[in-house]
Amino acid sequence: MSIDNLLTESDRFIIEHAVGRLSNTLRIFGEEHMRFRRLAEVDKEEAINNYDRAFELILESFHTLYDVSKNYFNFFEFAENTLLILLRNAIHHRNHNLFKSWNAQMALNDGYQKFYGASFLLCSYKPIDDSAHVMQYYYKLEDILDRLDSTRNSPYLDTYLTQKNRLKQLELLNDQLNFSKIIEYSQQEGYPLSQIYINILPILNGALKRVFGRLLLIGIKSTGFDDAIYLKHFTTEGFFDFNEILFKSVKIS
Repeated sequence: MSIDNLLTESDRFIIEHAVGRLSNTLRIFGEEHMRFRRLAEVDKEEAINNYDRAFELILESFHTLYDVSKNYFNFFEFAENTLLILLRNAIHHRNHNLFKSWNAQMALNDGYQKFYGASFLLCSYKPIDDSAHVMQYYYKLEDILDRLDSTRNSPYLDTYLTQKNRLKQLELLNDQLNFSKIIEYSQQEGYPLSQIYINILPILNGALKRVFGRLLLIGIKSTGFDDAIYLKHFTTEGFFDFNEILFKSVKIS
């Protein structure tokens, strides 16, 4: 990987601050993950909302890092980064009713009752380390397509992007995250798009591996405990094979 631009001292401070904030949100999300089941037994709504807001904080902080470091790294060269930015923009602007997490869709307001008897396809990716614990956080695949695919005649197309860029991003997701392979499998097995969910956390891991690796290469250093932990973690472990998709069927009964 070539170093295209030398890191200025002022940019170093700004980028390291953004890395620190992102690392803080990763820790907060991990903490919410650890307390989720215990809190859900007492207050399911609070547990789910805390978990969802913590994940959305990661998206916001990732976008801040994109804003301040994009001169040093082409984020849109890779599907993982592209999807995270797409999700952040969609959730940030919220001019639609898309991107409810699996937990919120199924567990809040008795949402599962609407789906009695329905089977859902939960899709994740194979970790390189077979013994690795894979965290889960799911969004509906259809919601992603509704933001990018103009052939669906969706009223929720991302109008901040040109048609050319929407198509480019969709091709990137199909090629590097194998969304087209997921859709093909779901059609063969009889799952409608509205019942397919994607685990976003392996994709987050992939994005952080790419971005943190690039920033370390140009000289970014940790300035606090959280970023020291997460800069090392996401560049040395927790990798996934995005060509190998793990399918899980869940029937609501």
